[in-house]
Amino acid sequence: MDGRRSVSFYIFTDTVMIDTLSIVPGSVFLSDESGNPVNDSLYRVDYSNAFLIPRQQLQSQRVTVHYSVFPLLFTGVHYRRDYSTYPFAGEKYYPGDYFFSSVPAARMPENSIIKNGNISRGITIGTNQNASVTSNLNLQLSGRLSDDLNITAVISDNSVPVQPDGYTQQIQEFDKVFIQLYNEKMDLVFGDFELNSPSGYFMQHHKKLLGASGKTWFYSKEKKDTFITSVSLAVSRGKFNRYSFTGIEGSQGPYRLTGAENELYIVILAGSERIYINGELLKRGEDNDYVIDYNTAELTFMPRMPITKDKRIIAEFQYSEQSYARFLMHSANEWRSPEQKIWLNLYTEEDSRNQTLQQDLKPEHIMRMAAIGDSLSRAIVPNIDTVAFEDDQVLYKQQNINIDGIIYRGIFVQSTDPDSAIYRVGFSFVGENNGNYILIRSAANGKVYQWVPPLNGIPQGNYEPARLLVTPKRKQLLTIGTDTRLNHATRCFFEAGVSNNDLNTFSRINNGDNRGAAVNTVLTHTLPAGARSHVVSKASYMFIHKNFEAVERFRSVEFERDWNLAPAISGEEHLAGVQLQIRRDSAQYAGMQTEYYRHNPFYTAIKNSADLKGKIRRIGTDTRGSILDTRDSMNTSRFTRHYSVLSYDFPFITAGITDEMEDNKWRANSSDSLLPNSYFYNQYGVFIRNHDTAENTFFALYKNRQDFQPFRNRMIYGSLGEDYSAGAALMKNRNHTVQSTVTYRRLKLMNDSAQFNTGRKQENSATGKIDHTVRFFSGLLSVNSTYIIGSGFEIKKSISYLEVSPGQGIYTWNDYNSNGLKEVNEFEQSAFKDLANYIRIYTPTNDYIKAFSNQFNQSYTIRPAQLLKRKESFFARFEDRFAYGLIKKNTVDDLGFNMNPFTQKINDTSTLHINSNYRNMLSFNKFNPAWGIDYLFQKGENKLLLVNGFNVNHSLSNELVARIRFFKELVYFNEATVGFRKFTSEFFPAGNYNIAEQKDKNTLKYSPLLVLMITGDYQYKEMRNTGSFEKLFEHSSSMEVKYSFSENGNLLSRVSYLILNYNSAENTPVAYEMLQGLTDGHNILWSMILQKTLTGGLELFLTYEGRKAATMKPVHTGSIQVRANF
Repeated sequence: MDGRRSVSFYIFTDTVMIDTLSIVPGSVFLSDESGNPVNDSLYRVDYSNAFLIPRQQLQSQRVTVHYSVFPLLFTGVHYRRDYSTYPFAGEKYYPGDYFFSSVPAARMPENSIIKNGNISRGITIGTNQNASVTSNLNLQLSGRLSDDLNITAVISDNSVPVQPDGYTQQIQEFDKVFIQLYNEKMDLVFGDFELNSPSGYFMQHHKKLLGASGKTWFYSKEKKDTFITSVSLAVSRGKFNRYSFTGIEGSQGPYRLTGAENELYIVILAGSERIYINGELLKRGEDNDYVIDYNTAELTFMPRMPITKDKRIIAEFQYSEQSYARFLMHSANEWRSPEQKIWLNLYTEEDSRNQTLQQDLKPEHIMRMAAIGDSLSRAIVPNIDTVAFEDDQVLYKQQNINIDGIIYRGIFVQSTDPDSAIYRVGFSFVGENNGNYILIRSAANGKVYQWVPPLNGIPQGNYEPARLLVTPKRKQLLTIGTDTRLNHATRCFFEAGVSNNDLNTFSRINNGDNRGAAVNTVLTHTLPAGARSHVVSKASYMFIHKNFEAVERFRSVEFERDWNLAPAISGEEHLAGVQLQIRRDSAQYAGMQTEYYRHNPFYTAIKNSADLKGKIRRIGTDTRGSILDTRDSMNTSRFTRHYSVLSYDFPFITAGITDEMEDNKWRANSSDSLLPNSYFYNQYGVFIRNHDTAENTFFALYKNRQDFQPFRNRMIYGSLGEDYSAGAALMKNRNHTVQSTVTYRRLKLMNDSAQFNTGRKQENSATGKIDHTVRFFSGLLSVNSTYIIGSGFEIKKSISYLEVSPGQGIYTWNDYNSNGLKEVNEFEQSAFKDLANYIRIYTPTNDYIKAFSNQFNQSYTIRPAQLLKRKESFFARFEDRFAYGLIKKNTVDDLGFNMNPFTQKINDTSTLHINSNYRNMLSFNKFNPAWGIDYLFQKGENKLLLVNGFNVNHSLSNELVARIRFFKELVYFNEATVGFRKFTSEFFPAGNYNIAEQKDKNTLKYSPLLVLMITGDYQYKEMRNTGSFEKLFEHSSSMEVKYSFSENGNLLSRVSYLILNYNSAENTPVAYEMLQGLTDGHNILWSMILQKTLTGGLELFLTYEGRKAATMKPVHTGSIQVRANF
């Protein structure tokens, strides 16, 4: 079985597919977006199909599912041969037909379409809400429409406002809707599709689009030549950006990615990212290099990829940016023959400047953009709007403030006065000491900013009431090229491109720099050199006009660094090179290369490089090196570097050494002085590992890196970094598996000068992950454990609540202070669906705190019956299931302290975050139909860092469940529970509570018929707020009848009568927690659910709910839904 997995998502449907593998029964645990456990009565799990079936209360809520999986899907079809493709279709089967003969057309049906999904329409009405209409369409089609036309389709009208999580290597795109028609000569797609790069060098892209795409193939009579043409017309779903940054020593993240216009809050399109470290492409996934939260654009690196100050990180991605409707047209045309390939590609993408989406433009804004040309940083305008007063918005008034005789005019102050709070102000982060406003704590339903006076003329804030306008853009690219075999030994590649890139279509200013051109040509000559080797020689030349702009990046990931180029340098580029290489195969070669690069008007560079890779018997080597000399009008540089690996294969292991060096010295032409961007480092390492073919693998690695920086015109020994890494994958014994990777790093400063060490400090850090699965004594004990250690950041979050359609949310608003204003501490999770009109939104801020993290998960199952021969013996009747999960983050800079997951307490001031869940169920006679006893212990702790301070939740419960079957039709249950729930808010102490609870519930289930189940129960409950005087005494009873129609539906009805004795005011948070939306006195709840299967795959759902309290009028809610299943 696989280790523990987790997946997060919003619930919008009645069934959610968790995984593609079957789930281990009893391993599922749900938590909400705050990390609190979700009551298991709110959902059920189809373990075989890996489906989560939530109840209505979880709709629109974000949950995290923790679970374990089996290595296959039990409900899937597994075969060595697919017998459904055999041509016996109801007649006698002859094996020869399948293996030797073509299938006659008469034997195959003209159309065979596999349909799956449903369509539903429903309406909900109630005395406490307006009528609301729901619709849902989910349909998957696959098969043949005719003999030569196939169809694949995913059709849905679900509007999923979030991206799937980026914690796995494979991404399930729930919002991808398309229809595809195809055969051997054409392919048509309507809906969501991806547009990849065509043939050529300059036109590189990977686009996620919504529209139509068509592709067709034309063949010559002999089918030697092929002409392929494709056309796509679509709306672009995203915008490309390339974001580069340097890692922070010992910090695995999360690192926030921003947009091309420096947008702070972006949503990345799922699966569009490419993440590089030091030029190497990484793999996504918790067991690989990184994970990414697409909805918050936060990138976190896993333990197998430790982050240091030396890691150069590049993220290329598409993000959702809809300031304007963006239309795209793409055409790719290619002719292929055995000796030649010719292509013509056209790409055009343009913002519709008259069709704005998420950007409200006024005439003065358009005039501003028309006046700035391509100087986009000047498109800054005030972000202020005059609106009518709304009690659920953060609004401001404008006033003058006098400080020390200085009058500051037009200052915005947050206000709830309907007469003066008429300004809706948007604030933008502008950096420390660049703004006059700061983010403050507040009870308002949203972020609140406060003005702070400047000090000595220097701003003291980091926000301003302004925004940067996004200009409409146009990007076009035309490429034409050929790849031709001139003779048996020579190939010629040639491509030319013309681009038109307008950064601001509102303005004609600076339009002279919109157009550019580029040419790339490569001549390759290959000659044999012996029986197994050949000599490859290349000559290449590339020209890039200074105004040429590609769709996305076409050069190598670190081209600028490889050539010592400044990022903002502009000018015509000429790159010429020659290369000679002797190659035996992809694993053995030797070569050398000389390149000349000129970047007009002043920059020139020459680079000589060589590489060698090969293996002689047991000795292997891989060596690369280069020398780069550059010169411009002000500086010269020499960049020397090499990388070498030398290894030796012993009978069972491989051992080797590595050596890496970079010496990059920059000097001023005028004085020959050493410039600050110079650096030198030398890194060597030793490693040992076993061979890749072994079932059990391991490795150990030591790296030593010495860094030198310029100081007072000479290179000074600055720091020493030592990395100790080890890992193993012991998978041979299926009853005992271990997968681990651990890195311990020491960074030591080698110079005592405080001036030299500005911004640097010594650090010891560790990152690691261990997955351990063990199964003892034929399954008597099964244990799964995961342990992760690292460090990174904890981000302060802001909470706000957004009103949605009636009954479609999760939270309800209670005006506790009767001021008519919706304040953030007045929202509670709704006990009734008709009052659930709000959803909670978490918004990350720019306030990051360095944190050390530890994660520990463990689950075990003890089954004595698996070992004992007598299954009915006393000890064989016991079973114990245990699950524990802990995530903690703190500020204690002590490695030994942070390695222990149990040292930190939730109330410690150094604790930034804790999410702890403990669950243990001890069962006796679990599988005995006559009687049984279960003891369940649960404990949870959660600490969340918000803008307004910490919110802390505690919960603990002890539950004893006894089951007795008096006779076949009658079963008695007794559930006795003792526990407490505690909530503490740093900013809203009036809502704190510590509720001790004890209850006893008696239930009788009577089933006189297979289709009829009658349930009656009585419950007594006491709740006391131990920190105050609130008390609740509850007597409740209920009756439930479930009747199943013969294979075509069921009816469930329930009525509950509750007598609540509560001794305090009801309009408080603690009262809502105790009463759960009911009132002191007598309360009646009733409900009925009818599910009926009609003819033709139709299903009818009728739902009716009602409640009546002593001081309230009856509340009725009903809904009807019809669903057609395919």
